[in-house]
Amino acid sequence: MREAAAIAAVELGPRMKVAHASSLQDYARQFWQRQSGKCTPNDVPALQNITAGGDTVAWLANLYPYKLPQPYNALIQVAVIESAAEAERLMIHDYMIKDNWMIDRCLIPCPKSRRLGDMVTTAIARKYFETDWSDTQVRIYKEWCDKTTTRGLIRDDGLPLIEMTWPNEFEIIDGWGRLHALLALVKKGLSFEPFKCFVASPVGI
Repeated sequence: MREAAAIAAVELGPRMKVAHASSLQDYARQFWQRQSGKCTPNDVPALQNITAGGDTVAWLANLYPYKLPQPYNALIQVAVIESAAEAERLMIHDYMIKDNWMIDRCLIPCPKSRRLGDMVTTAIARKYFETDWSDTQVRIYKEWCDKTTTRGLIRDDGLPLIEMTWPNEFEIIDGWGRLHALLALVKKGLSFEPFKCFVASPVGI
């Protein structure tokens, strides 16, 4: 029995460390703060209304519903990703692994995998980060490539959002471009430093 429990623990990976409680409103505020620097025309009415006191979550649901967790993952916490191995276990959505974006860039791992670590290994092997694609991760990779450590690259006022899909299994909802680039740089030699992220789950992690 103990041996089976130990094997299960290894398969699931270490439990994520909680930093503090948070809320969907906290995440939405950070999301719109980032969006305000992107000058996206469709965001203008939302940003004007939010500045006047509008509902950040409602605007997020209206314009970017795919950036929100599933309704049953209603408890939001801030957790610490303490190692590169922990970050590599995060997954992208199932639909992403077979969409045209992935196919066009030849980024689908073989064998097929949704793990971020496998996505990074594939991208490096296929020289994706050396291309001229106008993607967030390519741009960020090139901006960060002269750093020596990941400290401060994921800022506390711009945290990614992940959600629980199974005990100790998490999918990336928002921030996969930044995480993709960060882990690629770690594999290239940057020193990994812990960073925080929002985590959505049914009852906490």
